[in-house]
Amino acid sequence: MNLFLYESISAGGLGPAPPASLGAEGWAMLTAALADFAALARITTLLAPTCSDIPGVRCERTSFQDEPQRFRELIAANDAVLVIAPEFDNILADRSTLVVAHGRQLLGCHPDAVRRTADKLALAAHWRACGISTPPTELATDATPATFPVVCKPRDGAGSQATTYIGDPATWRLHRHANQRAWPGRDFIVQPFISGLACSVAFLVGPKQIVPLAPTEQILSGDGCFAYRGGRLPLAESLARRAGQIALAAVRSVPQLTGYVGVDVVLADHGEDVAIEINPRLTTSYIGLRALCRDNLAAAWLELLHGADDIQLAWRSAPVRFDAEGMLELFVLR
Repeated sequence: MNLFLYESISAGGLGPAPPASLGAEGWAMLTAALADFAALARITTLLAPTCSDIPGVRCERTSFQDEPQRFRELIAANDAVLVIAPEFDNILADRSTLVVAHGRQLLGCHPDAVRRTADKLALAAHWRACGISTPPTELATDATPATFPVVCKPRDGAGSQATTYIGDPATWRLHRHANQRAWPGRDFIVQPFISGLACSVAFLVGPKQIVPLAPTEQILSGDGCFAYRGGRLPLAESLARRAGQIALAAVRSVPQLTGYVGVDVVLADHGEDVAIEINPRLTTSYIGLRALCRDNLAAAWLELLHGADDIQLAWRSAPVRFDAEGMLELFVLR
């Protein structure tokens, strides 16, 4: 199989100066996925002029201006495509749509599922209708929320961009205007802040089986911006069970999720655990998961997409910690 593995930021899809945090996470996801898929297929990737070559992979180069056309050409030249891209501005949905339109196998979620999950306001309403616990979610306006603290973030954001903890009415308007300046013309949502343990749970999803991966603690900045700093895994068994239960319900409620899917949850200090959002694409947690798993996750991914229904993964018990650039901080025996 000839596989085109595309990561939009590394390819220059956000231009020459993307947010540094997104660039670091994008490169970490790309190099990790390439390492695993290279054992299974002939791999091509697309890189911006500023990126380093990746050994063992066919690296096509493009200018920032020509990147959209080169993306289309490489879709046509390969059998299957994995798209890694942020959800905002419909980037992930639009690129996935192009793959489907070219008649190539898309290794990720169907564009309709991407659109359903990228809209965090609509997803929260859907989850509430399905009986899945999630924070009350409203469109942010200049009107002051009734209760504090709250979290304000873009309706279709990714990577904690322009996400802010707001503790009291006095600072609401200040933060609202700052967010609007950071992302002009964009809708924001507001949710009550839920105190607890932030976790992510990833799944490999095929037509016949959903395989849960090891739940991961998210390490977030303590400055009120929730910047992603990496993760720790595995969780204690009781915490992993709680995280997996609500995340699986969240995934099952959305049709056409396929391939690798990540769910962010908060295991609440008080009250019900809550689902926060779905990432319908590869997430940075993959770096830690592939280190903890004894099997090649990419191989299981492809088998599931081709109809496997009996995938069983083996996991190590040694702890793993990784940062947002994909660097493992604890050594894991292989």
